[in-house]
Amino acid sequence: MSTQECEAVINAGVKFATELLLAGFNCLLIGEMGIGNTTSSAAMASVLCNLPIRKAVGLGTNISSKRWNIKCHLVEKAIAKNGPFSDAFSVLQKLGGFEFAYLTGLIIGASKNHLPVILDGFNTAISALLAKLIYPNCQLTVLPSHLSGEPAHLSVLKELKLSPYFDLQIKLSETAGSGLLLQLWNHLNTPKNPTNLLPKKSILSNFPSLNTTYRQMATERWNNLTKPCHSLGQLENIVIFLADFCQTPYPSMEDLRNRQKDLSAFFYQISTAFFPPPRERELAQGIGYLTAETALALFHGMKTFSEADVSIANNGIGKYLQKKERKY
Repeated sequence: MSTQECEAVINAGVKFATELLLAGFNCLLIGEMGIGNTTSSAAMASVLCNLPIRKAVGLGTNISSKRWNIKCHLVEKAIAKNGPFSDAFSVLQKLGGFEFAYLTGLIIGASKNHLPVILDGFNTAISALLAKLIYPNCQLTVLPSHLSGEPAHLSVLKELKLSPYFDLQIKLSETAGSGLLLQLWNHLNTPKNPTNLLPKKSILSNFPSLNTTYRQMATERWNNLTKPCHSLGQLENIVIFLADFCQTPYPSMEDLRNRQKDLSAFFYQISTAFFPPPRERELAQGIGYLTAETALALFHGMKTFSEADVSIANNGIGKYLQKKERKY
């Protein structure tokens, strides 16, 4: 981007944040959709956090090792070609893109108006770090959500003096992580009756034996949704387990509600992915239930490649697992 373009897009983000505030919004969940975003993020994180390139570059949405090597080479080439960098603005201008400039402006605008912003994954975290460095006089009003699979994400959060709230091994979020945190936030602010503390160890042995057919059918649907395979991490495993437990290949919200009591130990198990794991029984149950609900919403809400009539992934894990012709 030119200097003028970068400034204009940042200002557009600032303006939009103000418009959202005036429209009555009291919290923003930011995210992005696209291809190659983590390549730009890794390049910027390498410069801003002083990370070796191979420590900054991750597998994105489960690309192959061959593509990862190409990605590392491209990041190295981009940094060498565009450097040196005088400040964070020049890093954004030369290594980022319009989406990062807009998100950076949105965070600055929200923070100036004391509007909370819940970050999603790696790309939104690097935008927050850019906002902090470009506009140091503004106290950021950002909250983290999950820890992504990108190796540089934690380094960026440390620069922001933030710690993730949970790690579900999500590699493709698009606000799934920040949306879950908002649900948990609302849950925590709902008055509750005092309940007993959970034991230090929860007994997780009372689950039925797994049904291979239901497991395979649920797995196959996940693999054929319009996303890279395994990119939603533990959210995929949660639904696959529910398929076994509820004895149906496509478990529903109603199944979750009807079996809520029977799944209490499983909900506790899910809650251990949060930092720190909750000890209070009702809180752990609520966290586990809301996480399972989020997983099911994605499982049923996304389209398969056949339904969306788009091309399947042709590299990495998806090359062998995705079947465009299959109907669900």
